[in-house]
Amino acid sequence: MSGIRAGAGDASTAQETWSLGEAVVEQAIRAREEGRYDDALRHLLAAFARVVSSDPARHIGVFLPMLEWRFLAEEYAPARAALLEARDVQVHRLLAGELTYGQPRSSWFGPPSRFSLIADMNETLKDPHSTSAVFARLDALFPEQARRDAFLALPAVVEAGDFTLGERYLPDPMGMLAHLNELAQSSPLFPPPRSAVRLAAELANFAKDVRLRAAILRGLGRGAEADALVDAALAGLANEELRDWVRRDLRWPGVILRASSERQIEQDRAAHPEWEAKLPLPKSIETERLVLRPFTIDDAEAWLPLISLPEIIRYTGDTPAGSIEEARELLRTRPLQDYEHYGFGRLAVIEKASGRLVGFCGFKHVVELGEVDIGYRFLPDCWGKAYATESATALMRDGRRAHGIRRVVGTVHPDNPASGRVLEKIGLRFERLLAPDEDGVCFLLYATPGVK
Repeated sequence: MSGIRAGAGDASTAQETWSLGEAVVEQAIRAREEGRYDDALRHLLAAFARVVSSDPARHIGVFLPMLEWRFLAEEYAPARAALLEARDVQVHRLLAGELTYGQPRSSWFGPPSRFSLIADMNETLKDPHSTSAVFARLDALFPEQARRDAFLALPAVVEAGDFTLGERYLPDPMGMLAHLNELAQSSPLFPPPRSAVRLAAELANFAKDVRLRAAILRGLGRGAEADALVDAALAGLANEELRDWVRRDLRWPGVILRASSERQIEQDRAAHPEWEAKLPLPKSIETERLVLRPFTIDDAEAWLPLISLPEIIRYTGDTPAGSIEEARELLRTRPLQDYEHYGFGRLAVIEKASGRLVGFCGFKHVVELGEVDIGYRFLPDCWGKAYATESATALMRDGRRAHGIRRVVGTVHPDNPASGRVLEKIGLRFERLLAPDEDGVCFLLYATPGVK
């Protein structure tokens, strides 16, 4: 028998802490939603005092306060300034030798590392350079603690480009291969609901270590060694399913765990439909010339050219659909399923003047990115009419508010700048290049500015 089993006392304490954290942060959430930003910040600072408290009667977990602090900082500059100040206080205490904070998470573990708290704060601040710099100081002053915290620091160290420091803590994923292959013989990658997702979790850690080690090697000018590492890591996995998911995670970090979570939710819904009320269909949106409405299965014939004509899917990387039957199935598994799972999805665009279904425009939850994407396609005879801009502008104004979507992204093929111009017109801005796809193409990622 292996693993750690939490006792009933641990579960009870965790539930009490969660409930207390909810109650404390709820005041900050309510104040922010009502526009009382000063009050929201005051409540958050009180909550954070409980986070770092060593008093068992006062201490709460860090997750909820840090999540709400992130939301408030996006809307209220003084909240970000206060977070910076609180972060600097924690850095000072860490470097003074106060290596832990708060209360033990359970009877099995001691208090959490203060560096982990600082890393959380810097993630909220989007400041990997600070995490890397603090870790370098920790490494010099308290090397034993640095070794324990290295797994937390390495992503920031790599992002900050401090590859020399990263080399000192290079993970060695190859030692995990035998264990992963043995585990794959007895544990499914995506197990039934209420089962431990052990293989997915360990495969995700393996992919992360491969990605970090390869990035550090490339940063040190050892590209051939990095390529050989990736090839050996993939070749050492027992089957193509594992190799495929690791390839995807190397390109889209975190996709294994996101997909695992999605599968668990889908299986829960299928097994227990009574647990959750069915989400209503998205509301229709009307513009001067267009109507955006939910697709129905009867739209398959009109949907087919949008997913099969070469000139339409040229820059999408999609495989063209070959029949109305295939289009019908893709309707079921794409927009119709998205409506059911998320309450939003791609919407059919109807041209008022003709009554034709001339394209689609809508949001989509993209598991690979862990983001909400806005996408649009139109029939060739509608190009040049600014239908993409008209429909996407309405969607960002009305649909985003209706579904409580804060951050929206869009991906653009580098040879399709016109699509990027549409995203810029609706308020998105270029953020970064994505990792190359199977054809070596690096798509451009645009995103809502200032929202992470």
